[in-house]
Amino acid sequence: MTSLDLAAIVRELSGRIVGCFVDNVYQLDDGSILLKLRGPEGGLSLIGDVMGRLSLTQAEYSKPKKPPAFCSLLRSRVRGGRVVGVRQLGDDRVVELEVRARGEVYRVIFEFVRGFNVILVDKEGVIVGCLHPKRMRDRSLVPKEAYRPPPTRGLSPSSASLEEFLEALQRAGGKLAGALVRGLNLAGEVAEEVCERAGLSKDLKVEELSREEASRLFEEVKRLLAEVREGALTPHVLAVDGKPTTVLPLIFRSLKGEVRPYPSFNEAVDAYFVLLRAEKEAEAKEESLEKRIKQLEEVIGQQRAKVEALRREAEAKRKAAEALMSKLPFVEEVLTKLREELKVGGSQRVMDLVSRGLLRPIVAVDLSSKKAYAELEGLRAELSLELSAAQNASRLYEEAKEDERKATSAEKVLERTMEELEKVRAGIVKIEEAKRRVEEPRPKPWYYKFRWFISSDGLLVVAGRDASQNEVLVRRYMEPNDIFVHAEVHGAPAVVIKGAGPNPPEATVKEAAQFAVSYSRAWREGRLLADAYWVLPSQVSKTPPSGQYLAKGAFMVRGERNYVRGLPLQVAVGVNEEGELMAGPPSAVAKRSKRYVVLVPGELSSSKLAKEVVKGLGLNDSWVNEVQRLTPPGGRILRVVKV
Repeated sequence: MTSLDLAAIVRELSGRIVGCFVDNVYQLDDGSILLKLRGPEGGLSLIGDVMGRLSLTQAEYSKPKKPPAFCSLLRSRVRGGRVVGVRQLGDDRVVELEVRARGEVYRVIFEFVRGFNVILVDKEGVIVGCLHPKRMRDRSLVPKEAYRPPPTRGLSPSSASLEEFLEALQRAGGKLAGALVRGLNLAGEVAEEVCERAGLSKDLKVEELSREEASRLFEEVKRLLAEVREGALTPHVLAVDGKPTTVLPLIFRSLKGEVRPYPSFNEAVDAYFVLLRAEKEAEAKEESLEKRIKQLEEVIGQQRAKVEALRREAEAKRKAAEALMSKLPFVEEVLTKLREELKVGGSQRVMDLVSRGLLRPIVAVDLSSKKAYAELEGLRAELSLELSAAQNASRLYEEAKEDERKATSAEKVLERTMEELEKVRAGIVKIEEAKRRVEEPRPKPWYYKFRWFISSDGLLVVAGRDASQNEVLVRRYMEPNDIFVHAEVHGAPAVVIKGAGPNPPEATVKEAAQFAVSYSRAWREGRLLADAYWVLPSQVSKTPPSGQYLAKGAFMVRGERNYVRGLPLQVAVGVNEEGELMAGPPSAVAKRSKRYVVLVPGELSSSKLAKEVVKGLGLNDSWVNEVQRLTPPGGRILRVVKV
């Protein structure tokens, strides 16, 4: 990400995460830092990515079971704290998160200069800990030392005057775009866009630049920065030939391609980097598999050579045994003579007779191991001096059989190795296919941050998770053609049926009403039944009667209410056709799930209930947190349904 990108990110984050609480901190296997936040929008995830981005993310990441030391340090200082500020340091690629926790103020600083680093700093500006402690020529990032930001490379465009701007360009020299990069620390694509907007060639020599052109260029630099920090953003991913190539907060005239818009720059950045991460992980897997292929090919070569050698050895021993059997009396006679000569004349005598060819077919002896070597019909046979000729032949036959057995066994091992090789090659093919299928993630619908379900009639029903979300749901998302539903219980979510019109379907109303009572205080109180009502949006107001006050998330409902009575408190959790978990009234979930679990108020804690639900759905433990997020606080399983 460029410093311009980070300016856009910080601008959006200021309106979304300031005031949020830090629920937890995670350090991913690659060193990325993930902060789980909780605020008016519900749960948010902020990632400082080693790949070079800081943004909110909707992606799920696998987390180590045991947090590394730096992660534990962050947790001990900022978990449970509140984000009170977020800002970019100057025009650099450094962002600071200010967190107030347990009476202390900490700064979590994300640096994207000279690689990726995260530094925890106390209110005195002293470093408490670093993801990557290091000492450099210009500063040190180690605990107990004062934190100093990275030295600025070039002039800061935000604070520079025209004269300073001109001097920086002249010092940098060369072509115009390159001078902007070196002199003002602008990213290459930003420098080229400034040139384009100023109507100047990026290849124009700085010494050929007139003062009027330089002034125009200076104004465009200022205008671009102001547009990102204060103007209307046009967040998008830019694709060329169908492949995403960059992510931008504004339309760049200097770049051509397909513009894929997003509601926010955070979402655009997340989509782009999730795609980059998927490609990088696929490439890493592919590289690992290719390395394994080379290893297996080497092993297969060795195993084939071993099988061939064993087969040759077995064949040679069999033929030698057959040749020995064909001349058994003669060889027995020679062996007897050799033994007699050894007794009478000793080893020197035997060696002499063999060298002179007087003990043929024996051509060599190894008296230390009591072996002799005979040439029979062009074959060399090893004979034991302690065995008769017939016993030697029998031994050779047995050794040939043993070599055959070893060769057969080695062939089976070879076959298994070749099967593994084919599987690894198939894995490469799958990765290649997956890389071709990898698509840029699209932003999730707005209602994903709330509680929601699709009714039996196909209508979207949305509910707030807390008072803040109730407020946002009604104020921002409820429209005249919707229906407002609420439990006749103090402490219940605002529920909105989208697009139901003034005469909503009876089944949907009943489901929305059951949704409202099941996520109300009535669940905690262990009730079996509760009532709810529905009204038109025009009957809902934030204006209290004179002299009264409405708390956050509370509303005034005027006029006649349409009651739905005797609703059973039940929530079903299932997996829909898209493989996503969904929670809602049993009748709605049953329509979209082949397997689901029905819950009622009960004695199990939220965490234990989530584990039981996961087990009932036949899912693995990685789903527990998501199930816990979807279900009411505690309860018990009424039944498990398989369609």
